[in-house]
Amino acid sequence: MGIYIKLESAVRISPLEKALARLHYCYEAIRYFEQPKFFQLQNVQIWLKAPSEPLGGILKEEISTTEAYHTIGLLREHFAKSFYSEELFSSIVTFNGRWNLNGLEFAGFVSCNNDYAWNQAYCDVEIDAYARGGFEDLLDVFLARNELGGLVSSFIATIKRAGQGQLATPTQIYFSIGAPEYGEVENLIALYLQDRREMIRFLYSKLRKDKDTWIENKVAPIDRNFFVSSIVEQEIVTSIFKQIIEETELIEQIGRSATYIAKARDSFSKFYQRFKEEVFKPASQELPEAEALKKTIKKGLERTSSLG
Repeated sequence: MGIYIKLESAVRISPLEKALARLHYCYEAIRYFEQPKFFQLQNVQIWLKAPSEPLGGILKEEISTTEAYHTIGLLREHFAKSFYSEELFSSIVTFNGRWNLNGLEFAGFVSCNNDYAWNQAYCDVEIDAYARGGFEDLLDVFLARNELGGLVSSFIATIKRAGQGQLATPTQIYFSIGAPEYGEVENLIALYLQDRREMIRFLYSKLRKDKDTWIENKVAPIDRNFFVSSIVEQEIVTSIFKQIIEETELIEQIGRSATYIAKARDSFSKFYQRFKEEVFKPASQELPEAEALKKTIKKGLERTSSLG
C-alpha cells in the first residue's frame, strides 16, 4: 500500500472543517512529491461512498487538471457551498496522476477520504501507486531503491510544518505495506506518533488482540490508561525500550514527536514481540487474576449485604 495520514483536532470541529483540513494536507502531500517531479497530477475525481464503480462508488465529478493549487482552491469553494446539500461528507476526492521515480513510471493517487467507512480503513489522506511488474505499491519502489529513510524523515517534517495554524493536525502517519490499523505491526515500514508513550499505547493495542491466557486473566481487567502510564513511568522501561530498538533494527527519531523507521521488513514485528515478553509480561506477573478480582468484589458485596 502506501502512506496514510491520520488527523485529529484538540477542539470539536464540524465535518466540513475536517474535510477542508483533508484537502489542505492532500495539497501539501502533492506539492511535496511534485517538487522533485516524482508525481504529476492529471485529473481530480469526486466519488461518493467508494473511489470506483466496482467498489460501489458513484462518480460525481471529474476535473482534468495538472495544477493542484488552483484546483484545491476550487474544491474548497465547492465544499464550503455544497458540502451538506450534495452529501460530500460521504465523498472520496482522488487526485490521480503519474509517479516517475527515477525512470520507473506508475499510475497513482493522493486521496482525501471523507466517507466514514473509507476513512476508518485508509485514514484521512492516502498516498499510493498502483502495482506494476514486481512492484506492488509506492513503498515497494522506495524500499527497492533503499530511499525510504530519507523519504520518511523529510515527508513527516513537511506534513508537520503544514499543520501549523490548522485546526486538525497529523497525529499518526503510517508507511505501510498493507492497509494501516492502530496497533498492527506486521505491515509497518515506518510510523509517526506524538511521543514514545504513544508508541507504548500502540503496542498495548496490539497486545490486547493477542489470545495469551495471561493477557486475558491479568491485563484485560486493568484500565488501559493506568496500565500503560504505570509502565511508562518506570525508568527501567526506557532502558529496555532503547535496547530493543537497537537489537531489532528499528530507528527511533525523538524530538517533539516520535518517528520509527524499520531497517528490515520485520523490524516492527520483532520489536513488538520483544517488548511483549520483556515489558508487558513481567509487568503483569504480580497482578491479580480476573477470577480473584471477581471474588474480592463478591466478598465486598456480601459484607455490605450482611451489614444491612
